[in-house]
Amino acid sequence: MELSLDTMVQMLARSGLIDNATALTALTRELKCDSASEFTSYLVSKQVITKWQAEQLHQGRYKGYFLDHFKLVDLLSGGTRDFARYLAEDQRTGKQVVLRITRPQRELGGTKHQYTVEESEP
Repeated sequence: MELSLDTMVQMLARSGLIDNATALTALTRELKCDSASEFTSYLVSKQVITKWQAEQLHQGRYKGYFLDHFKLVDLLSGGTRDFARYLAEDQRTGKQVVLRITRPQRELGGTKHQYTVEESEP
């Protein structure tokens, strides 16, 4: 079942991917969007969010787009149960980097994701 446009606007605001919820609501009215899909397609076409972020939002996921000063842009590989690789934007420098994120080992009491920067733009 597709999310309603209002739900998508709320999720985008809560995700932190777009700063201003009021601007989002105004934009949906200005564009005369009828569906969440139409709205997120527009945002992807304007490079406000990425296709991967839109897909995650449509699955009801509005958390997990930020890790410290990095914004996750795309999933590059699911890796194993232990880690995943993401294309990310370093919000301090604006450069794109690849993060290798290690999932916490809950059986050992771990709760925080660890990451390493694998490569960056020259």
